[in-house]
Amino acid sequence: MKLKTGIAAISVVSAAVFAQGMQMPKQTVSAGKVVEIKVSNIWRYTGRIVSPSEVRIVPRVSGEIVKVGFQDGEPVKAGQVLYQLDDVQYASRVLADEAQIAQCEATEAYAKSNFDRYEKLYKTDTVTQDVYESAKRDYGVAVAATKAAKAELDIAKDNLKHCTITSPISGRAGVNAQTLGNYLTPATGTLVSIIQTDPMRVKFSVSYRDYLAQGLDKGDSTPTIRIRMADDSEYPAEGKLELVNNEANSGTDTLQVYALFPNPNGLLFQGGTVTVTVSYQDPKPSLAVPPSAVMFDAEHAYVYVLDDKNTVARRDIVVGAFTGEYQLVKKGLKLGERIIVDGTHKAIPGLQVEAREE
Repeated sequence: MKLKTGIAAISVVSAAVFAQGMQMPKQTVSAGKVVEIKVSNIWRYTGRIVSPSEVRIVPRVSGEIVKVGFQDGEPVKAGQVLYQLDDVQYASRVLADEAQIAQCEATEAYAKSNFDRYEKLYKTDTVTQDVYESAKRDYGVAVAATKAAKAELDIAKDNLKHCTITSPISGRAGVNAQTLGNYLTPATGTLVSIIQTDPMRVKFSVSYRDYLAQGLDKGDSTPTIRIRMADDSEYPAEGKLELVNNEANSGTDTLQVYALFPNPNGLLFQGGTVTVTVSYQDPKPSLAVPPSAVMFDAEHAYVYVLDDKNTVARRDIVVGAFTGEYQLVKKGLKLGERIIVDGTHKAIPGLQVEAREE
C-alpha cells in the first residue's frame, strides 16, 4: 500500500510540474529576415606554374661537339642551332651511298636491257626457258639492290641531318650538360632542356563542390583569373581558363584546372608557387541569413522559422557559400521570411516565443 501511495504522489507532483511548465513565460529570442544580397563570388587556391611545353634535347647520333649555339639560361628560338657535331664521316657516308645508288642503277639498267632482249628471244624459241628465267632473276636482283641502296642513303642523310641539333620550340634554355669538344653518343642523355616560357600555365586544384558551384560543368561561366606572386604582389596580366583535367583525384575529390597567362617579361618560372583568385564579374542575387541562424544535424542544415504568431518551426535548408557576414542559402527559404538569429538554443518547434526584431 505504501508503494502505491508513493507512485500516486509522484504522479500528482509530475502533473503539477507539467501544468506549471505549460504556463512558463515565453522565451525571448532575436529574429531577423531572409535577405537577398549580391555577392562577388571569389575562390582562392594555391597554384603551381608549369610550362605548356618542355623538351629535353638528346643526341640521335655519335660525334664530337664542334659548336655550341646558345648560352645557359638564355632565350632560344625554334630552329636555332644548339649543337653542331663533327659531320665528316656522315657526309662521306652520304656521298658513298649516292655512288652506290649510281652503280646499282647502272647494273639495273643493264639487267633490264638484257631481260628485255632475252624475253623477245624466248618468245621466238631462240633461247631456252632457263636462260630467260636467269635474265629475269638478274633484273629482279638489280632492282632490289637499287632500292636497298636508296634506303641506306635515306638513313645516311638522316644521320647527317642530326649532326646539327636545333631547338624544336621557342623558350628558355637550361644549363648545358655537355660543352665544346665532348664526344656524344645516343646514350649520353639529356644535353639541355628547353622550356616554353610565353605563355605559361598555372595549375590549381578545385574541389568538385566548387567546380559545380562555379558552373564550370555547364561551360556558361567566364571567370576572371588572377594570381599573386610569392611576395604578395599582383601579377599584371589576367589569365584565361584553358582546361579542366578529365579525371578527379579520388583521394581528395578535386579536379586539376589549368589557366594560361601571358609571360612576355619572364616573371613566371616553371615550378613557382602562386595564389590563384577566381572571381565572377556579374554575380546573381542570392538569399542569405546570418551564420548564427544556421544549425546542423547529422543529415541537414536547418533554421527556425517564425510565423505571424511567433510559433517556432524547423525548416531544412541547403546552404551555399559562406561570405563571412552571411550564409548563402540555395533552397528551403523565401525572401522576407522571419527566422531566429539569436537564442536558437531556447527555441522548441511548436511553441511560441517572444521575438525581438533585429
